[in-house]
Amino acid sequence: MSQRTAWQPATAAPRTGLRLRVPRLPFLVIGLLGLLLTPDTRGIRLAAAAEQEPLWPLPLAEHWLTSNFMEYRAGRFHAGLDLKTRSQPGFPVLAPEDGWISRLRAAPDGYGRALYLQTAGGRTYVFGHLQRFADPLRERVRAEQRRRRAWRVDIALPEKQLPVRRGEVLGLSGQSGTAGPHLHFEVRNGSQQPLNPLGQGFAPADTIPPRILRLHALPATPQARIEQEPTAWSIADAAGLRGELPALQVRGPVAFAASLLDEADAAGHHLEPYRLSVRLDGREVFSLRNDRFDFTASAKMRLEWLELDGLREHWLHRRAGDDLPGRAGGAWSLDPAVLTPGRHRVELEAADWWDNTARVAWDLLVAAPAEPAGPAPAAAEARPAAVVWREDPLGLPLPRAGEPDRFLTPFLQLVHRRDGAWEVAPTLANSAERPSWPLDRARLWPLTPEAQPSLLAATVLWAAPDSLDEAQREGLRTVQGLEDQGRGAIFVAADWPAAGPLDLFLPAWPESLAGDPGLGIYAQQQDGSWAFAGRPEPGPGTAAGEGLVFPLPGPGRYALLRDREPPRLGDAGSRLRVPAAAVRDSAGVRLPRWELVEIPVRDRGAGIEPDSCRVLCDGQWLPAEPDPPRDRLLVELPDELAAGQHELLVRVADRAGQSTRRRWTLLCASRELPDGR
Repeated sequence: MSQRTAWQPATAAPRTGLRLRVPRLPFLVIGLLGLLLTPDTRGIRLAAAAEQEPLWPLPLAEHWLTSNFMEYRAGRFHAGLDLKTRSQPGFPVLAPEDGWISRLRAAPDGYGRALYLQTAGGRTYVFGHLQRFADPLRERVRAEQRRRRAWRVDIALPEKQLPVRRGEVLGLSGQSGTAGPHLHFEVRNGSQQPLNPLGQGFAPADTIPPRILRLHALPATPQARIEQEPTAWSIADAAGLRGELPALQVRGPVAFAASLLDEADAAGHHLEPYRLSVRLDGREVFSLRNDRFDFTASAKMRLEWLELDGLREHWLHRRAGDDLPGRAGGAWSLDPAVLTPGRHRVELEAADWWDNTARVAWDLLVAAPAEPAGPAPAAAEARPAAVVWREDPLGLPLPRAGEPDRFLTPFLQLVHRRDGAWEVAPTLANSAERPSWPLDRARLWPLTPEAQPSLLAATVLWAAPDSLDEAQREGLRTVQGLEDQGRGAIFVAADWPAAGPLDLFLPAWPESLAGDPGLGIYAQQQDGSWAFAGRPEPGPGTAAGEGLVFPLPGPGRYALLRDREPPRLGDAGSRLRVPAAAVRDSAGVRLPRWELVEIPVRDRGAGIEPDSCRVLCDGQWLPAEPDPPRDRLLVELPDELAAGQHELLVRVADRAGQSTRRRWTLLCASRELPDGR
């Protein structure tokens, strides 16, 4: 590249090793002679190997991870590593190998500023949340943003048009599109499948084994029992379960789940173990290795987790539909042909990439279906109180006042009667009726694959009509500027489909509601506030004038609300002073001449629509970066903008279609600083 010299870091990474340009056969002869005649060639061979290894993408002494590969995210897997940047932006991001830039993106969400580095070997490296692109890349992005009059751009570049050498600076780390400073880093194969970077030459040293914090055992049928009870049982130790655990008595199909924690360094960030293994009587019945996955199958991660009311644990069996790479085995504990009556030995291992391993084992005493369970074994009596199996009535509470406690689990509906006994019933029924809203009474709906073919697993949805009281409505008006429209419902799900949102049919809703941008469906958050969840759309095949469909993103409390309050722009005052930047260069990346203009952008109701932001400076359109996590808009003034007074005009809109415009006078300081300081 003609501007490559501007990409070099302040201190270039030294190249080591021997580079001999000789024919292949003489090279082999010389190599064999070297092995025979040189007392110790290990240093030379290691140096040559280091020459070929990919470079760590940050020039920091510590290689700490805040997240790792295939960690849980809402409805998807984490596709790479999050590299810690000392909670600061602005570190140079280095090319691990020679290659060329194949893609550039800028977005207010997702990966923020991101670039894709293609290599001759077929790998693609992805770098996300950048603060700034290197100069030639930034110019490409700026030109496309000006052409489209939009911040959000996605540019595919021709092969080898922008070549890159190993160790060159690609940009500066930042926090664009995310809540805090770090570098998101991915390695992909030729099919654009994410690979575990730990197995591709990016594994920091790690001597800390994972911890198995808790195990859960859940009855899977109304007849199943654990320690003679129809409820779930658990065993836990905050320091990590280890070695031999007490025996557990079961009858009928059961399911096991584990709460796991891995740490890789002194920072103690919570990571995902690389490998899980369950053995029954010495035979592996379930295993999991996080080596790669396909983005098209990422949502299947829902099949791997037990999620109930703030609880999230790994299933220790393989569910139907989970065909992700690295998974083997089946639903061993649910299969009476596998978990036969008698004494069985269960062993669980959780390991990180370096094979630091946590292990526990316990005996399962399996009673025949018609045989009552016997007394608790003596071994369980002798265990310390902190590490014994305890009854744990796990489940999601159903909000029905005045009735006995009712819970949903992925397998059962559990009712705690007033006489203290537990009553159980299967959660799945034969009806294939789909839920509608508003509802006339509380019901259970089984959403089977036959009822909705896109589902990969059966889901149970309990729903009831809901309404806000006067105090809640007044709170909505005063705190968030929202008006209740009198339609609401509560949804409780014992499981959720891997396919994602459920299409909820609203038969009594007129289609005119879909055309009103001020109306939206909102979900109540844990802090009591309400967040915009989407708008209902006309349902296919419905009668003219009525019937809408809403893609229900998950269980919770929902209401139809109207947003009547436009966004707010900036703080008090109509004049903004913009000083010249104190530093103009960082690791060869040119920084702006003027400090960034930060404009507060707030909306209490539906929230800002990031793609609505428009900025003019003296009538000239400028790319402005929406920064939703920090409720602000970042404006980079052109370097050629003269010192003195200028006019800035900003417009933003919320998701309800309401917009706000505001004008400021910019006072750009006249002090000039030399490049580099």
